Amino acid sequence: MVSFAAKRGPRRAAVCRRACRSSRKPTTAAHPFDETTLDIPLGSGPYKVSKFEVNRFIEFERVRDWWGADLPVNRGSYNFDALRFDFLPRS
Repeated sequence: MVSFAAKRGPRRAAVCRRACRSSRKPTTAAHPFDETTLDIPLGSGPYKVSKFEVNRFIEFERVRDWWGADLPVNRGSYNFDALRFDFLPRS
């Protein structure tokens, strides 16, 4: 739930219109939040999902043209071309 608080005045109506416009249903109708899916999500980070098998493993590959690679805070980080996480069952 998102809530907006605006003081009374001419800008209040503009804030309310923008809030209502940004939460319209068609943007979420294609991807309901109450359902589970195995679609690979779109991300903006340095790695993307390349392969996975449910309850077995997930592999990530580095995004070569990632927008944040040259930011000073990220220098020296995210150096692996691939990451793999294996899920091991409890014995």
